[in-house]
Amino acid sequence: MNKIIMKKKTKFKIKVFLFIVIIIFTVCFFMQHRMKMLRKNKLALISIMNDIKIGDNAVQVKNIYEKYRTEQLKLRKISRENVWMITMPLEFGASDWVLWVKFDDNKVTSLKIRFSDSKDIKPENAPSDKVIYKVR
Repeated sequence: MNKIIMKKKTKFKIKVFLFIVIIIFTVCFFMQHRMKMLRKNKLALISIMNDIKIGDNAVQVKNIYEKYRTEQLKLRKISRENVWMITMPLEFGASDWVLWVKFDDNKVTSLKIRFSDSKDIKPENAPSDKVIYKVR
């Protein structure tokens, strides 16, 4: 009788162990896939920013966006400010990026990559801002 109980306990422990291992592998796979996707989106934002030139018009910007966009990138127009923002999916810790494109007279006047939760904080790996300064 004691051997039967021991076998059942051992089988149960093995099943629990295997279940935990499967969960760990699933989480690791998901995290690796997500990190790869986020890296791809950041590289796409950098490529878009590098390809857009100060003075480009809205059609040129839209074409460049279409050239590099991933399935997760979204272009949003904030018309009252003449600003476009290209966003990526949210990343844990608010480390996802946004590319801000500002227009004056339908021409690009500035390009900046910032964290999604701050227009002021530039990510360490982001390219330098492109800005035209008007002399008054």
